[in-house]
Amino acid sequence: FLSCVLSEGAQSESTGSLVGTLDAALGVLVLVHPSPIGNCECTPLPQMASALKCATLRFDLSGCGESSGNPTVGAYERDAKDIREIVVHVRQTLQREVLGLLGFAEGGTAVLRYAARYHDVPNIITISARSTPNSSWFERCLTWAQVKQLNDTGTVDWCFVEPRGRKITLSVRKDEVTAWPDLGGLQSCDSTHFLVLHGSLDEQVAVSDAHALEGMLVGSASCELRIIPGVGSDWTPHQSTLSYAVSDWLWRKTRPTSSLVGFGTETAEMAPGAGLAQALEHRPSGFNIFVDNLSLQVKEIHAEARQKLPSMAMGDDDEGDVDESPLPSRSTSRLGL
Repeated sequence: FLSCVLSEGAQSESTGSLVGTLDAALGVLVLVHPSPIGNCECTPLPQMASALKCATLRFDLSGCGESSGNPTVGAYERDAKDIREIVVHVRQTLQREVLGLLGFAEGGTAVLRYAARYHDVPNIITISARSTPNSSWFERCLTWAQVKQLNDTGTVDWCFVEPRGRKITLSVRKDEVTAWPDLGGLQSCDSTHFLVLHGSLDEQVAVSDAHALEGMLVGSASCELRIIPGVGSDWTPHQSTLSYAVSDWLWRKTRPTSSLVGFGTETAEMAPGAGLAQALEHRPSGFNIFVDNLSLQVKEIHAEARQKLPSMAMGDDDEGDVDESPLPSRSTSRLGL
């Protein structure tokens, strides 16, 4: 039994409360939490589901939250099978397309294992994911006495509090801590696009893991690595930046080529001006630090502002009224598989 939460996405068109304008018809973005210390309510997944204007589905992995099973460290194969069950449920039961998978921390590693094994999801996003075997991440969760006990006896009792407030005690074996999934299949993901997000100050998972992952994905359809300056392992203060990075990347990966005219993909069939207007109408609002051509962005934002704010074209410096519209409502339902 897997406990799931399906969110249909915000419906309001207010750019003051949304980070993107993704088409709901694109499908469902599946969000995967870290295991075993998390569940579908752990930051930043609920905030991501509320911010993105597309359908999302987050769920409790086996042994976590309200799902059945026993919590286990290093259960990447089981987590990948859980993700497979969710993907099949979305496609066969909900009759929806899977837009992509997004995994945070250990959830990101589980998503990578899924991609390496099944090769059937077009977009993969990892946030602070480990891509190389290293047991030091777990040892940082223990005291020195516990680390010594783990090395001497091969087992240790590990206590933690999950996001819903439940206290968990696990008897962890050393072979579970050193367990690592086979990611060799990532080299043949030639139809999958990858976004790798990592904080420059991450003290739990070294930035070198993100660079190593980029090297593993040379055979993929595309791989975009973004190291976010000033961000550690805690993304709580940076949720708007994170949501915009994901929204903008998905927008660029799911737009038809014709809608990107004016952004360096102009064709003879469409006038550059018309393509630019069309792209500006649907692109997530705001300045995007995740696109390299910043000067073009400045021109685009200025052109959009001139169209929407006549006072700017007339040289009037008066500020417009502040949008005080309420946050968009979302339709959320809990499912059980």
